[in-house]
Amino acid sequence: MTSYRKCPRCNEPIDIKYYTCIYCYAELDSDSGPDGQNVKADNLIQPIERLVEEDDLVVLTTRNHFGNLKKPAKLVIISFWVLIVVDFFTMLANINQLKILNVFADGFTIGESAINSNDLWIGITTSLWLLTFIIASTGFLVWFYRSYKNLEKVKISKLQFTAKWTVWGFVVPIASLIIPYQIMKDIWLKTFELYKRSVPLSKSESVNNSILGWWWGLFLLSYYFGNIASRLMPNNETIEGLIWSTQIDLACNIIDIPAAIVLIILVSKISTWQRQLADIK
Repeated sequence: MTSYRKCPRCNEPIDIKYYTCIYCYAELDSDSGPDGQNVKADNLIQPIERLVEEDDLVVLTTRNHFGNLKKPAKLVIISFWVLIVVDFFTMLANINQLKILNVFADGFTIGESAINSNDLWIGITTSLWLLTFIIASTGFLVWFYRSYKNLEKVKISKLQFTAKWTVWGFVVPIASLIIPYQIMKDIWLKTFELYKRSVPLSKSESVNNSILGWWWGLFLLSYYFGNIASRLMPNNETIEGLIWSTQIDLACNIIDIPAAIVLIILVSKISTWQRQLADIK
């Protein structure tokens, strides 16, 4: 049976596990309430189920509507770690290809077996990368949609977009350069503020918001170099052209690794906050 104590300021019953009133944010102590009165859950006339808006944020009480992000978050984190590993081996394959191309550029020849071996390595790593990227991207879009939808469900005010833009934001030309960043910023800032207000013992936790800029900056760089590589590939008929496109591919590999790590940190943090909000009883 859950025990409650009354807030001395607003006189609302508050679960004893909280040290701050979830309605008016007054500090609570063991003697909170008139004469230190505690209220048992079965004595309440009706379940407490209320949302309180303050500073454009919503504080959840005993029953909230946050969906659990555990499965989509797990898929995103695992698939992006796999993508990092595949990126690393693709990077090694591109380095090896550069060495072979530079040998030809210097007027020397190399054994056919070495060329075939490198082509096979490039083919395998590229195919694995494409497969993993599709899985990771799909998982991320599912997680992105659900995490934003959670904020919609609890009626947080002044969200910049609706949940459908978590997908369309990556598709619409021009808008795709800014909308996903704004949505991630919404998710990061609103979830953290809600988490600090609603979860006991989270008051002292702080975050570095610059991680949002790092994530989006690295994503745009990766997208830019990937675009260049895809345009160059069909027109590579010379050694110099192949060297140039391989260098671009290598740059993509180098950028993709930290970009994926930053995204994993974002997904992990946000999912942890929303999971704890979903567990509030």
